[in-house]
Amino acid sequence: MNTIQCPHCGTRNDAGRSLCTNCQTPLTAYAGELRGESYEGNLAGQVDKLKVRPFGVYVMTAFLSIVALGWPLRTIIMAFANRAHLNADSTNYLASAFSAIGPILTTIICLPLIAAIAWLGWLNFMQQPRGWQFSLGATGIFAVFILTRLGEYHAWAFLWLCVAVATAIIWLHSSIKSWFGIT
Repeated sequence: MNTIQCPHCGTRNDAGRSLCTNCQTPLTAYAGELRGESYEGNLAGQVDKLKVRPFGVYVMTAFLSIVALGWPLRTIIMAFANRAHLNADSTNYLASAFSAIGPILTTIICLPLIAAIAWLGWLNFMQQPRGWQFSLGATGIFAVFILTRLGEYHAWAFLWLCVAVATAIIWLHSSIKSWFGIT
C-alpha cells in the first residue's frame, strides 16, 4: 500500500488522504485550498525568509574581510620593515639585495590568500552552501594559526582567538545553516 509522509509531523498517511490523520495538515494542494491555505503563499513566505540574510552572514563576511586584509597585509608590511639595510659603512650590499627578495616572495604568497578569503566572503554573501563549509574551515584554520602564535602575541592572540571562536559559534547557529540549506 502506498503512503505519503506528512511534511509537518512526519506521520505516514494512506496515499489517498488529503489531510494528515495526526495534525490535519493538508497533504494535497486541493486540501489546502479547501482550508483556505495556499501552497504558493507558503512557498512565497519561505522564499521571503531566504531573501533576508541572517546577521551571522554579515559577521562572517566582516571576519573574513578583516582576516583577508589584515593578516596578509601585516605579514607583507613586517617583511618589508624587517629586511636588511645597508650598514653605516655601506658595505653590506649583498645582504640588502638578498633581503629584498623576502618581502617580494611574501607578497607573491599572500596575494592569492587575500583573493581566496575574499572569494569565501563572496560565496557566503551569495548563499552558496560550500561557502558555509569553507568559511567554517577557514575560521578553524585561523584559530589554529593563532594558537601557534599564542606565545608570540599574547593578548592580541587571545583576542583574535576569542573573535574566531565567537564567529564559529554564530556560524554554527541553526538559522544560518537553514539559510544556506544545510540541515
